[in-house]
Amino acid sequence: MINSKDVQNAFTRYDFLELMYQAGFKPSKYLKQHEIDNKKYITIRCSEHEDGEAGKKRASCVVNMDSFTYSCKSCGHHGSLFDVAKMILRTDSFYEAVKYLANQKGIVDTKASNSSFTHYQPIPKKSVEPVIEQIKYFAFNPTKAYKTFSNEELIAGYPSFSDLMKFKAIMTVLIRHSLETVQTKKINYLCNERKINPNNPRLKCIGLLPKWKEDKDFWKWFERTFPVADLVRFGLYRPSDAKFAPLTWKYFSEDMIVFPNQDLYSNLYHGAQLRFIVKPVWSPAKEMQLTQTSLVHPIPFAFSREVLMNSDPIYITEGSVDGLSMDRDFAANPGVNTYHKPYLGLFRGKKVFVAYDMDSAGQKATWGYQSVNVFNPRKNKRVPHTFENTVIGNQRAKRYIERLKKIGAEFSTNTHKGLLEDLKDAGVNASSLAWSEALGNDLNELRQKYGELNNDFFQIKKLGD
Repeated sequence: MINSKDVQNAFTRYDFLELMYQAGFKPSKYLKQHEIDNKKYITIRCSEHEDGEAGKKRASCVVNMDSFTYSCKSCGHHGSLFDVAKMILRTDSFYEAVKYLANQKGIVDTKASNSSFTHYQPIPKKSVEPVIEQIKYFAFNPTKAYKTFSNEELIAGYPSFSDLMKFKAIMTVLIRHSLETVQTKKINYLCNERKINPNNPRLKCIGLLPKWKEDKDFWKWFERTFPVADLVRFGLYRPSDAKFAPLTWKYFSEDMIVFPNQDLYSNLYHGAQLRFIVKPVWSPAKEMQLTQTSLVHPIPFAFSREVLMNSDPIYITEGSVDGLSMDRDFAANPGVNTYHKPYLGLFRGKKVFVAYDMDSAGQKATWGYQSVNVFNPRKNKRVPHTFENTVIGNQRAKRYIERLKKIGAEFSTNTHKGLLEDLKDAGVNASSLAWSEALGNDLNELRQKYGELNNDFFQIKKLGD
């Protein structure tokens, strides 16, 4: 069996960062070249949530460049080089992660029959079989029975439920409560500050959880109704050894807008994206994802049974506020790298537009990109240079590679798929919705500047354009 330690030793700092970016992590705009080369710790943006707000980006994921480990100081997400490989492969298998990384470096197991040690023989990159991702896509079945549950049924049946059903029961009771609280702060934030149309019917699907002191009767009832140990286990409550406010609702001191993730075949909820109305100074992130991907991957917000059963186009946006800005059917992911590929099959038969932000991260996530990794012999490291998978981006990459060949530089290339290509692989008719970045970086910025959005703002582009 291939030794994981030897596999890790074959990787450089740049290799590790490149893998993290493939897995959904994003660089901090403040990250400097010399920090990657010389510092033990650097900070990048976590794959589990969005960091900061416009103009105030604060990355929260601390990476140990010596041990190839990471830990997010905002959400607690942590792991190693092998956990990053698991994220890329979407597997829980440590063995598959080691094998994938070994293939990346051309390491094979050539254990001799008369030896108790494992020996490795590097093989040329071109002879390594690529890792082919086998995806079993979901398909929406409009004839499948739709189940409904009351709060009373969920509470009474809770002791006999599976972990998945317990999590859904807790989330459903919590989210239904958020829809029944006084919604004034939510409306003020979304409609007055973010200029969302107050008549947008999707606003009724969004909840508000006020500060604990304004809603303490509910929280006391909630703690009596569900085991606190489960509330901690499912990530809703702080653990008993938390430094501040142990065994309480994680966001007890703040007002939170709730963007729910709803089942397609029942009236249950299985997650939510939470957004501070006023971001506290102690939190580097404005939004948090409240879900349990070990049990269920969240269906994007507003991607509902009703949306799938009508014939209107659907827009995939980076965030819920961007989606609401369209006044049209949408599916909102918290960021550009959080969509669960098997769910892309649900979009089959729909006309789909990817409306990610017009910045570099949004466009690379839309179109994919080519990474040209140039070896620097003085530092014994590879330096990645990325180019969007568009006509212009491919032309730039081609010219850059030609220059590298002329000077005899050692380099390698990697191609990374974007959402448009992933949708195409899933059999979905998808295009990109583009606009001039001079008008605004994202859809909500357009909404705030120009009011109602219409087709005059946008261009429609397909793969190969």
